[in-house]
Amino acid sequence: MIALLLRYWQIGLAVAAVAFGAVMWHEHNVAEVEKGVAQERYRVADATVKAIRSQLVHTDTLVVRDTVKVRVAVDRVVTLRDTVLSHLTDTVLVKQFVTRADSAAKACVELSNDCQAFRAYATQTIKALEQKVTTAPVAKPPHHLAADVLWFTLGAAGGYFAHR
Repeated sequence: MIALLLRYWQIGLAVAAVAFGAVMWHEHNVAEVEKGVAQERYRVADATVKAIRSQLVHTDTLVVRDTVKVRVAVDRVVTLRDTVLSHLTDTVLVKQFVTRADSAAKACVELSNDCQAFRAYATQTIKALEQKVTTAPVAKPPHHLAADVLWFTLGAAGGYFAHR
């Protein structure tokens, strides 16, 4: 058995070097695939953030504009209500108007609060998504130490065979 090892050690070394190279090549390919998948995920996340950001700007503009409209309408209704209440005669129609105006004002204020809450939630979502993208781990580059050992081994074997 030892005689066979001593006689065919060069072939064993070559087989080991080829096997080692195949394993390193496989690890390199796996690392490249992982890197590609990570890059694609980052690209999709960036596109999502870009799309959401433009929608948020548009929605934010609408919310601000609608909030101003609602605030003006509420102020007018409150002023009219105060005027009607100061000249209140005991009519059913005036009381119905006051009730309807109060419910309309309440609805407008609730709408305004809902829009503000939506804006806050949307901003938080965007910030969280941006943080997720910026803090995502970067794909690890393949380690080259094993490849260096492989080339040293092949170089030593090649040097041995060249001097023989």
